[in-house]
Amino acid sequence: MQPDDPFHGLEEWARSTERRARRGHAWRRLRALPRRVLRRRVGRISRRTVAVVVLLAVLAGAALLNRDRLLNNGATAHAYPTQSHPSGVYATSTATGPAKGPFEDTPAATYPEGEAALTLPAPGDVDGFSSEQVAASLEQVRRALVAGRLDRRMLVDHDPAAFLALLGPNAAASWRSRFNEGTAISVASQLAPQARLLADPPRVSGRTTYLAAKSETGQRYLEVVTNYVWVYPLEGPDYRPHGRLLLVHDEVHWRFYHPDDVRPADRGMWIGQGQSYLLNADCEQLAKGLLALDSGSTQPTLTRPTATPSVSRPEEYYDPNHSLDTGHSCAE
Repeated sequence: MQPDDPFHGLEEWARSTERRARRGHAWRRLRALPRRVLRRRVGRISRRTVAVVVLLAVLAGAALLNRDRLLNNGATAHAYPTQSHPSGVYATSTATGPAKGPFEDTPAATYPEGEAALTLPAPGDVDGFSSEQVAASLEQVRRALVAGRLDRRMLVDHDPAAFLALLGPNAAASWRSRFNEGTAISVASQLAPQARLLADPPRVSGRTTYLAAKSETGQRYLEVVTNYVWVYPLEGPDYRPHGRLLLVHDEVHWRFYHPDDVRPADRGMWIGQGQSYLLNADCEQLAKGLLALDSGSTQPTLTRPTATPSVSRPEEYYDPNHSLDTGHSCAE
């Protein structure tokens, strides 16, 4: 006898909770795992909008926070909440020489440009997955990061076709609806019509980790965890530093179920748990799933309305180790 479909009623549930998120409330948790794979929930999506900083969580996971970590980018180190590093094999971005222009005097000045930051760990055999399968999955994730955060077709044209083509059949169907509704900002960047990219390429820093695991009902999967800070230079006020930079920090868990353990339509890449926040993003545009500089403030801010105090140390939010649970949200 087939178990109950764990996705029954999910689409309407997702739509109702996303509407509440647009009003500044936290998302209820939504699953984005294959149909009939699990008999009960093992992953959930949540989204809380945070601007500016903005918390957007997809299948919010319980990250352990380490409040003793320090950021030291050449200036005085400051304590702030950080998150634990996931277990597994990982690789991090390599710093470059300091950049001029809009990134000058910010931590992003030494971040690599765009795709150059997406350093992949060396693939190896892990618990049921060959090094060839690991390598293919890592490359699939890298392409999804480019398609979702860097490709002009996504940023400017708002065309998610390249991103959706990288997901498994059932996963793609779910995320196609979210793009249509403007609720895919947790994994993709789409600029508002008034937002204009400068000629300087976006700067990126972070890490990619992979590990093998099993679901509570025994399905094997390979998980690739990406944690990156994406810094977009936009036309806007020239107060410096940070003035023309819109920052997105996300951690996304991408899952690849073993093909022997799931139905054909559930094979391929899925988007699992993750969280993100933004710095300098406009809440009104964010409610539409679009990115633009916060035009209501002349200093980097954590939240709207602008009565909220400005960020005293915006450089802290450039750290990929910064906690994704900021506790801030967009207000009506």
